[in-house]
Amino acid sequence: MRLDETMLVKQLLPEICHFLHTCREGNQHAAELRNSASGVLFSLSCNNFNAVFSRISTSKKSFVLQELTVCSEDNVDVHDIELLQYINVDCAKLKRLLKENARDGLVEETAFKFKALKKVAQLAVINSLEKAFWNWVENYPDEFTKLYQIPQTDMAECAEKLFDLVDGFAESTKRKAAVWPLQIILLILCPEIIQDISKDVVDENNMNKIVLEPFKIGVMKEARLEIPEKKSTISLNAAVLASTDGEIDSLRKALAGHGGSRQLTESAAIACVKLCKASTYINWEDNSVIFLLVQSMVVDLKNLLFNPSKPFSRGSQPADVDLMIDCLVSCFRISPHNNQHFKICLAQNSPSTFHYVLVNSLHRIITNSALDWWPKIDAVYCHSVELRNMFGETLHKAVQGCGAHPAIRMAPSLTFKEKVTSLKFKEKPTDLETRSYKYLLLSMVKLIHADPKLLLCLSVIIGSPYKYCIGKRMRIQENKDLKPKAVQRN
Repeated sequence: MRLDETMLVKQLLPEICHFLHTCREGNQHAAELRNSASGVLFSLSCNNFNAVFSRISTSKKSFVLQELTVCSEDNVDVHDIELLQYINVDCAKLKRLLKENARDGLVEETAFKFKALKKVAQLAVINSLEKAFWNWVENYPDEFTKLYQIPQTDMAECAEKLFDLVDGFAESTKRKAAVWPLQIILLILCPEIIQDISKDVVDENNMNKIVLEPFKIGVMKEARLEIPEKKSTISLNAAVLASTDGEIDSLRKALAGHGGSRQLTESAAIACVKLCKASTYINWEDNSVIFLLVQSMVVDLKNLLFNPSKPFSRGSQPADVDLMIDCLVSCFRISPHNNQHFKICLAQNSPSTFHYVLVNSLHRIITNSALDWWPKIDAVYCHSVELRNMFGETLHKAVQGCGAHPAIRMAPSLTFKEKVTSLKFKEKPTDLETRSYKYLLLSMVKLIHADPKLLLCLSVIIGSPYKYCIGKRMRIQENKDLKPKAVQRN
């Protein structure tokens, strides 16, 4: 019975692959078909991983054979290798994927090796392995958290070997930019190496203390981070360790704009966002070492991604928006009471992309709170006034662009300067701007539906005799001998 099921899965895989790659042929339902097919493939791989993986392995063998032929790079089909990014991956399966790409041994085994693949196949493996890692982290977060509680030598050894192979592939600036995101993932899989790199970060900056917030809402404390001295459970390769130190230094320079190449700067931003995102899946109290590395990069990262005078752009707006959302959500989960990035995105004169990123980030924080130490959305209730102002402005511009009667403006408590600034938006927006306002308005409606209190809650003004609450305003007399007197709402 099991054999029959495996045969049926193998017969079904070509059809699934066809739907996965239909989008490249311009089908109008491509995105929907791709999402549905990827879901089917994920489910099949849960119980039939060997059948799915054998198709990927067979594809790699064919690339080795093609290496000996005159087949050009343009004619190489990497669709089967890209199946890696859609399959169900737990810790054991991820180790298997890493071993198949990093092992050294017999000639027949080298058919699976990374070095033997053609360049286009190598790039496909690099991109797909990174996505396979996130499939593991997002579907099995407890396994990833456990990796930093009890390091696994076999996982780290595979990651080290593959890091070395990928590093050899990065011969040019373009290739280096392509491999940095995967290399940072491979480093994350090696807690021992992360620990050594973090020691170097402390030594370089000559600091014994660093202010970090544990993932507890409302708690601010100064933590003394001491790198634990313990015997390494992994026989670290000195060459690999030196290589990782060099890559981290290059990544920092590129992030700060000193990499000498726009490609490297963009790749450094992607890699650092991946590092920040991965760190949120580690409990601060279990292992604070990785946060030293994050702390050394996060300031430059936010300056690069959230610069109103020079918005970050790689020429693909959806990809840029996703990257910025990942960054904003990760920064919130690392330090929920650091409001600097929120203030930039809430500013009225910031690009509309910043507003869209903020709203969708808040929606993700509300709807995706899988881990106990992730902070809740109530840490952002203090920005309710600014969010209501943004909603009113967006509604007004969206309706104005449609040529309808102006929307009834809300009555936010604007300062005189803000009122004067709002007069600059009298001109009618273009069709493209109107469309962006509509998307932003739709996102804000979804946000309100997810948590109405986020916009309804009224902030408490420090030092003011007024205490605000939903539905009414009560004036609390500073003289405790007098009873509180109700003040009618204007």
